[in-house]
Amino acid sequence: MPKILVAGGGIAGLISAALLAKKFPAAQITLLEAGKELGGLLRSFDYGKDGKFDYGTHYLMESGIAEIDEIYEAALPSDKRRFMKGYATDLSGIYCYGTLQVNTPFIDLRNNPKWATYLASFMRHVAEMPELGAISDYANAFEYFAARYGSEITTEVIAPVIQKIFHQDLPDMFPMGAMLTPLQRIALLDQRLMDDLLETQLLPPVIAYPEQRELPKDKQPTLRASYPKERGIGAVIDGLQKHLEALGVDVRLGTLISQLKAENGQIGSVNLKASGSDVEESMDVDLVVWAGGMPPLAKLMSVWPEGRPDTDPPLTTVLTHMIVDRPLNMSDIYYFYCYEKGFDTFRVTNYRNLSADSDAIGENPLTVEMIFTDNCPSIEELNEKAQDELRRMAVLPDEAQVTFCRSEVLNYGFPLMTSKNARFFATLRQGIREQGLQNLVICGALSEPNVFFQKDVLTDLHAKLSDLNL
Repeated sequence: MPKILVAGGGIAGLISAALLAKKFPAAQITLLEAGKELGGLLRSFDYGKDGKFDYGTHYLMESGIAEIDEIYEAALPSDKRRFMKGYATDLSGIYCYGTLQVNTPFIDLRNNPKWATYLASFMRHVAEMPELGAISDYANAFEYFAARYGSEITTEVIAPVIQKIFHQDLPDMFPMGAMLTPLQRIALLDQRLMDDLLETQLLPPVIAYPEQRELPKDKQPTLRASYPKERGIGAVIDGLQKHLEALGVDVRLGTLISQLKAENGQIGSVNLKASGSDVEESMDVDLVVWAGGMPPLAKLMSVWPEGRPDTDPPLTTVLTHMIVDRPLNMSDIYYFYCYEKGFDTFRVTNYRNLSADSDAIGENPLTVEMIFTDNCPSIEELNEKAQDELRRMAVLPDEAQVTFCRSEVLNYGFPLMTSKNARFFATLRQGIREQGLQNLVICGALSEPNVFFQKDVLTDLHAKLSDLNL
């Protein structure tokens, strides 16, 4: 009986364990999670009578891979999910230039005082624009955006957004890391002109359609999104855990790998121990699938540098969950990003537009994500700051009363993929691969240079696990 160990209880580890259980039904599969809960960021805070709130905006996107979408269905059946499709798959907006923009999630420059200048600058750039390369072809985020929009729009429009969100200069950001928000297009042209230009197929793939609800059907997403009807994305994780246990996977929480024992290019066994304990248990293994992040694996394999690594430190993420007594001024969008200087808000999620349950019972729950470089305010100050910023953005009506408010400071940092950090992860990957362990499969974010977002993570791990033979 083959023995498979999956390390990491986030979405990559959970899906990996389910795929392996179906591919190798006779195998003995163990899933380890060092923390007390599965799911990583796909979890929910449970405040009892005040309901569940997520770690920011999270919902399921169909992967287009039958085996993975079947796992989602097993975890949380369709009748327990609300599905969004077509233009409504991802209704979102941005707060910029003093306005909550709900017509498109991309920066709309049509009402900008410098619109004519930016349009002329862009058209001059288009006249000389070479064929756009893949995002991995560019050394840094400035080069990537300058190739798309030209230097003027990149410097005056995109760079301030990156500075506001990441507190980094654009040339210092890794291209993939700068794509955490929708910046790969901009809106410059009105809908009528866009309709005409779409027919010509001459429009560069960097101009956004200005009205997301009227996007031509052939340009709309073909895969659906879904969210639990009863608020809380954690229901998906709970369902995945039950599904794994039904498949015979041994799920162990609060357990980590303390040692890998390898010989002749093969991991033969591992030592396990409970978090906070010194007692170790030896386990023989035929395959290790690592989905627990690159740094812990690098430390286990002694490729982590001595002393403090030369990296940019992560930012502090705060989640402020609220319930208000009347609807928010957010139209029908599910969430929006804040690009405006002077606000600590990164993103606001409106559950009433996501969850059928919230709408049915008339609640108005929301989550505000804020980012701080240092000196994070007290919980009381965070509660006040989140409410104040929502009122300044006119998202929270002046007459609205907040009936519940709770701030949570996360114990891990906001994703900061600067060029310096990307080089550091590349060094870790290289050091791990140089050890040539043939029965180690690495999945998850940053397991490959351009595997960062969930869609890429799932596609990558599916390809890797599909090729396995035991």
